[in-house]
Amino acid sequence: MDDHEFRKVLLLMLAILSVHCKCTGSTEPRCSRFEIEERLLEKLVRQEVAMEQMKDQTLVTSNRLEKCMHEVDRLTLDLNSAKDEVVELKKDLAIFKTDIMNTIEIY
Repeated sequence: MDDHEFRKVLLLMLAILSVHCKCTGSTEPRCSRFEIEERLLEKLVRQEVAMEQMKDQTLVTSNRLEKCMHEVDRLTLDLNSAKDEVVELKKDLAIFKTDIMNTIEIY
């Protein structure tokens, strides 16, 4: 095959590919710039609404956590107070026991 025939075959193949690409390319739907921008804005609005909902949920969760922390602090204070009372009761019981033993020894 000489150079001239090769060019003819190559040109024919390029022509076929070009026609084929035009045919398949033209069947794809095209969106205008306005449609693309409208879709983008709709998506941004949906994301903004979702972010607001997440913000509200985070605030509610934060408030619950703060209440729980206050409750833990209150329970810790109550527990420490109860421990102090138990220590005092043990001391009083030891004194009472000593008094009873002394009273029994006297009689």
